[in-house]
Amino acid sequence: MPKPADRWRRALRLAARLAILPALAAAYYRGTAPGQIGDFVIIIPGIVVLAGLLAVLACAAWWRRLLAALLFAALGLHAWQLGADEHTRAFNECVDRGETVRQALADYRAAHGRYPAELAQAMPEIPCRPRFANSLLDYTASANTYTLYFGDALVSHRATESSEFDAHK
Repeated sequence: MPKPADRWRRALRLAARLAILPALAAAYYRGTAPGQIGDFVIIIPGIVVLAGLLAVLACAAWWRRLLAALLFAALGLHAWQLGADEHTRAFNECVDRGETVRQALADYRAAHGRYPAELAQAMPEIPCRPRFANSLLDYTASANTYTLYFGDALVSHRATESSEFDAHK
């Protein structure tokens, strides 16, 4: 029969292994949404660090702990960077294709006499979308008006049916 300490160590290893993928996914997601979670910037990376610490504690030898810590830190930073790159790509796509969206909305209104309730009705492929996340482009509409918005922690862009996108700090 295993000793209680061995059972505890096995349970800790299992918890660490189960926490690694969600923690990396959280790091990736946090990278795709800079400035959108507000003051909770530390929480999601904190989950990554906590899962990494669990993985480090689960290893017996000191060199394994060090190797696990370095590997997990590298994986977490890489996931974060991939998410940040994806957000940047989507944000730049909003800047590049924002007027295309406005034109599609104008075409929809000309054909139907009103603006669509959802952006997908005017454009089958909505731009500004990071992988595994919703589009950065926020759309609200009534029968005769609409507002398009996208932004991050530094700058926001807004357009309406009567005005092109303009940037605000």
